[in-house]
Amino acid sequence: MERRRAVGRQPSLRLCMRLAFALFLLAAHAERGLAAASNSTSGGKSDGKSGGNGGGKGGGHSGGTAGGAKKGSTHGAKASANEAGKPAGDGIARLVLLRNNSFGAKCLDGSPPGYYRRVGYGGGTNSWHIHFPGGGWCATRDECAERATTFLGSTKYMPQSSQGSWVGGQMTGILSPRHPENKLFYNWNLALLAYCDGGGYAGSAGKVAVKSSGKSAVFMQGDAIVKAVLQDLNRTKGGLGSAARILVSGCSAGGFPVTRLCDSVAAAHPKANVKCMIDGGFFLDAKDRQDGFTFRSIIQNVSSLHRFTDSKCSQGVEVHAS
Repeated sequence: MERRRAVGRQPSLRLCMRLAFALFLLAAHAERGLAAASNSTSGGKSDGKSGGNGGGKGGGHSGGTAGGAKKGSTHGAKASANEAGKPAGDGIARLVLLRNNSFGAKCLDGSPPGYYRRVGYGGGTNSWHIHFPGGGWCATRDECAERATTFLGSTKYMPQSSQGSWVGGQMTGILSPRHPENKLFYNWNLALLAYCDGGGYAGSAGKVAVKSSGKSAVFMQGDAIVKAVLQDLNRTKGGLGSAARILVSGCSAGGFPVTRLCDSVAAAHPKANVKCMIDGGFFLDAKDRQDGFTFRSIIQNVSSLHRFTDSKCSQGVEVHAS
């Protein structure tokens, strides 16, 4: 006979996700306040070192390419910098916006999608690390409308670079540009996608009408966003087309696209050694502490609302729900 320990009522997963989302909002508002104070003090002038999209104006989204990374002068200088725990270049990942992408892809609020790029060097010049960050999902139209007013649904609220921002806070572990911390990939080219569709990078619903958070419509185009980013990475000089090694990784909600894209990325680049890694991106279809199937309900709602493009993924949701 199964023994059960008496426990108090546990908070639901949806409540936990809402609390996490609230913390994200608080962090975003705090950072925007600090940025505004910094601009008012400095007059909004750029220091001239950030280059590309890293200008001093907080509201600017210049798109184009991620330029401005400093080049190491000699191999010896690079080695000494790495030994000191500092990247050989400036180690900054800069936001690349895809304004006129051929897929018509947009973030939830209609702003252009994009990704953060850090330029590789040395032995990592022809190696690429593509990472899909997590950030939960929006499973209802109202949730997506609310999300569209934050950096989880719009590039308008995303910092221009990883320098002094929450994006920089993610640059740890295998995303770090520092050799002692990230011995395998510190000098690789990095493309960290700007997660702004709220549908696990898989939606194809397009423009969806809403009536909340001051929005009349949101755009659910996660699949198109991924295609636009991969297209840009293939067209970029020294991009995926000439890559010898490619690592595709994702955490939490970012694990979905890794599952979907791993084989297709490998097939598109037969000369490259392609590996894929998912960190905390498997969501088990199992009972929770209230004897319910919380994840089943959430994934079904997200898949239906965003219209997941992958037939296997949609079938998987239906099979698990039967």
